[in-house]
Amino acid sequence: MAVMDQIMEALRSPIVDMIGVHGTSGVGKTMLVKEVKRKAKQDSLFPTVVMTKVTKNRELKRIQEDIARDLGMDQLPFTELTDQQVADRIRARLLKEKKFLIILDDVWETEIALEEIGIPSASGLQQPIDRKNEISSSSEEHPVTCKSLLVSKERDVLLRRMDSEYHQVFEVRKLEPDESWELFKKTIGDNVESPDLQHLAEEIVAKCLGLPVAIVSVANAMRGKTQLYEWKDALLSLKNPSPMGISAVIYKALEL
Repeated sequence: MAVMDQIMEALRSPIVDMIGVHGTSGVGKTMLVKEVKRKAKQDSLFPTVVMTKVTKNRELKRIQEDIARDLGMDQLPFTELTDQQVADRIRARLLKEKKFLIILDDVWETEIALEEIGIPSASGLQQPIDRKNEISSSSEEHPVTCKSLLVSKERDVLLRRMDSEYHQVFEVRKLEPDESWELFKKTIGDNVESPDLQHLAEEIVAKCLGLPVAIVSVANAMRGKTQLYEWKDALLSLKNPSPMGISAVIYKALEL
């Protein structure tokens, strides 16, 4: 089962209240959870879906502003309120919701507790259910209430940040060589299969190391380029990384 399907299944589960997604930079975690956000709203799993990026810098106010904006609290006088006052208002707003999903992307070791942001703990929000009968339980018998989805490079970071015993963690892996090539072709177009360009294109894709974000970024940068020297220059740039050329495109895409 694809990771996307596994996450959506966990969101529908009456048992799981926290979900973790991890994987190396460039593997497509953010793109994946953005699609999860879209699908969760489209399928009416959660009327309220909030997403923000945490990052390794302690930017509590910015995180709170992102969440407040998604909750329709744009007019909140952030400059006049303390972090705790903003957290209290976010918490009060969330507690009015029967169902909500909070997505925190790019979670690091930086200690910002969910309660500090204004997100109630998962354990304190779930309705009492019979955890022992997980297999026979259904979402109709035990409606999903609220969940948190955390995204990080490191699995251990997720496990340390989850305050619930009933969580699931999923890894987003690199693509296999054939999957990488198909993604590259789909993004750039089939013209790369010409005899003159294909061997260079395949080498360039191999240098992307199975990272979807890198593959898509390079494909977009090379779209429309038909001259052999342009592809040779791109491959040379990847073999000898520098702040210029196609290697810089990958560097920026991965946000290293």
